[in-house]
Amino acid sequence: MKKKSWLKSFWVLCVVFLLTISGSSVWAQGQNFRVTIDKVAVNRFPTLDVYVSVVDAQGFPIEGLSTENFSMTDDGETITNFMAESYQNVEQPLAIVIAIDTSGSMAKGSTPIPLTNAVNAAKDFVAQLSAQDQVAILSFSDTVNLIQELTTDRSNINSALDSLIPKGATALNDAVVQSIDLLKNRSDRRAIILLTDGRPEGKNLFTTDQALQEASTWAIPIYTIGFGRVDADQLTRLAQISGGVPQIQPDSLALSGAFNSIIRIFREQYHLEVSSNLAADNNQHDLEVTVNYQGSDVKDAEKFIARNPVLVTITSPAASATVNGMVIIEAQVDALNPVEQVDFYLGEKLLTSFTQAPYSFEWDTTQEVTGEYDLKVMATDSLNFQGEASQKVIVELQKTTWIYWVIGLIALVAAAVLVPLGLRQRRLATEEGVGKSQAVLVELEGAKPNQVWSLDKPITRLGRRQADNDIKVEGLTASRSHGVIEHRGNDYIIRSIKVENPVIINGMQVSEHILQNGDIIQIGESKFRFEVAGK
Repeated sequence: MKKKSWLKSFWVLCVVFLLTISGSSVWAQGQNFRVTIDKVAVNRFPTLDVYVSVVDAQGFPIEGLSTENFSMTDDGETITNFMAESYQNVEQPLAIVIAIDTSGSMAKGSTPIPLTNAVNAAKDFVAQLSAQDQVAILSFSDTVNLIQELTTDRSNINSALDSLIPKGATALNDAVVQSIDLLKNRSDRRAIILLTDGRPEGKNLFTTDQALQEASTWAIPIYTIGFGRVDADQLTRLAQISGGVPQIQPDSLALSGAFNSIIRIFREQYHLEVSSNLAADNNQHDLEVTVNYQGSDVKDAEKFIARNPVLVTITSPAASATVNGMVIIEAQVDALNPVEQVDFYLGEKLLTSFTQAPYSFEWDTTQEVTGEYDLKVMATDSLNFQGEASQKVIVELQKTTWIYWVIGLIALVAAAVLVPLGLRQRRLATEEGVGKSQAVLVELEGAKPNQVWSLDKPITRLGRRQADNDIKVEGLTASRSHGVIEHRGNDYIIRSIKVENPVIINGMQVSEHILQNGDIIQIGESKFRFEVAGK
């Protein structure tokens, strides 16, 4: 039986070793620093915001790196357009489990006792966290006890710390596994702080090897703090195998310094603003970051979804539906940033707008002429990213009383007589009007200098995003959908989509203006001259 037990332990150690050497968060041979991609934010795609930690062999942040120290690829293709800068990360929420040894030995020693020093250090640490950071308190002695679930309530956290009483053995392995269980299904930036003055003792449900294997499998950084009769090798392996940092202190008086070091590790990062090579295809892709430091290259990789920040779906009515009477129009918006406004259009006509969910209303189709229409929903988020969805809808002849059918029949007969006459008169008017004025925009500066843009459509759209506009404009001060020129009778009227994004006419900012021959229009870095032929 002893031989079988020894063999079982040997094979478990082999598995842990293989997991260790294959994990991206573990030190490679001869490696004197480590790189970890903490987060890839896609809420500004195709711009990626990548947050990277670079720490030295002791686990402390390496400062002073610049863009030249970094190189990047997405799906193996080199990214050339990016910038790196130092960053104090107080915005990304943390989910932290503080696991404190409350065995009998934590009551021994000078006054104040080690447990008191641990509690005070933990309270100081919690006080330095951001308001959105969540903390759970877990104690371990003979067994493991969850004293406080994850919460942002500082008073509850402090009360949980004050309730700790030292007694019993040291279920350290069980504390590691249960701490991982609390965090493994969360999407926050996660961490475990494990504080102990001893080594596993008593009736641990899990062996040291099993605890190491769990730490390697889930790769939630474990920051071990040990003093007294600790197994320094086990604490070091737990930290390094999970991507954390070990700290072995001489006594409990040094615990505040250990906690402060962890705060620094959490906060000091590098922010990389990256222009991705990829299209927004809603698929998963691979991002790799390499750091060159003191002649060595170390890399880390992370996956992300390439998607538009705003996605819109029309949920009612169905595409190409035939409708009459009162109809429910409804849309869903999947946005990575707060939604500012959702607009519903029937063709070019704005039906209604919303600034908060639900995005749903009743449409009175009796106000529309029978026929096929384009139903479009456009959503705009707080960063001015837009997403839209459109589909066909057919308004049928309204099924009301017989009198309307009679009126409709009379209208059809009248149309049969009058329409040909009207078409003939229109043709004659058109023939007489040949050679009369036609309006154009002449591009003076921008993407296509000297390009002449015809304004023969009822509405001509101008904006930075090519796919949504008739005329593309340049410059970051231009919105994706900046303005429109409407042809009303003999007038051409330019107006901005939003009041806060005006157009500039002859050097003056306006939200709406009737264009005159020779007017100079500026949107972003693009300039145009309005011209009417024959004037």
